[in-house]
Amino acid sequence: MKKMSIVERLDLLLSLRTEDMDLEHDRKTWKNDEKDLYRWMEEEAESEGGPVSDMYADKITHVQDMITKIDIKRTKIQERITELEEN
Repeated sequence: MKKMSIVERLDLLLSLRTEDMDLEHDRKTWKNDEKDLYRWMEEEAESEGGPVSDMYADKITHVQDMITKIDIKRTKIQERITELEEN
């Protein structure tokens, strides 16, 4: 890693923290969507399974995949922040 000036380091830290906060907000939005989908599925889907259940299952899987992607990105960003703060 190239040597950074204190200004470059602080700018990068600010940028990473801002990105992390944005991702945290996105994650909360997706989690709320997930809760809504589960609630709607309970109200609308067939208990024995069927096309409506399958539709909700697909949507829930998509939301959970998005949450996982956000979690992976946040982990990398938080590791980078820790690295910058320790060095």
